[in-house]
Amino acid sequence: MSAQFSFKNARALPVVYINPVSGLQSTPVPVEIDTGAAISVAPRRLADALGLDLLSGQRATIGGVTGAVPAYVHNVGVRIGNIQFDNVPVAIATENVPFLLGRKGIWGEASLGFDTRTGELTITPFEVHQVSEPAPTQTNAAFGLLLLLSLFVGGYFLVTN
Repeated sequence: MSAQFSFKNARALPVVYINPVSGLQSTPVPVEIDTGAAISVAPRRLADALGLDLLSGQRATIGGVTGAVPAYVHNVGVRIGNIQFDNVPVAIATENVPFLLGRKGIWGEASLGFDTRTGELTITPFEVHQVSEPAPTQTNAAFGLLLLLSLFVGGYFLVTN
């Protein structure tokens, strides 16, 4: 089982974040894949949407080209299409940062395939954990290959305290 997405006319991948305790879902949000980011990053509003106590996470500092910001790491569920990943560490920043999908908890669990002829991204998990309702595929931002393969520009790295 795989999930496929077109990146010809979109810039972001539709993802649903899930509270690991209650199963409460936030609304789907468009995220950018950052293959250079060790960990996924999200703004504070994700904690609010999932009902998480932001400050109860592991304290960390995330940094990128634009500087460093304080964050708290929480393990959450992430649904991409009909594939769900559990216990994905996400550094939720105290400031407004972009939603970025990093490697830890996702890309070690699945393979990514880019077909530049068709404009398709295929995500295939190594172990299947399928859910019955896929995340909506409509996005409100565009999803280009340059953002998919961002190396250091705009990428974030994690420094734990």
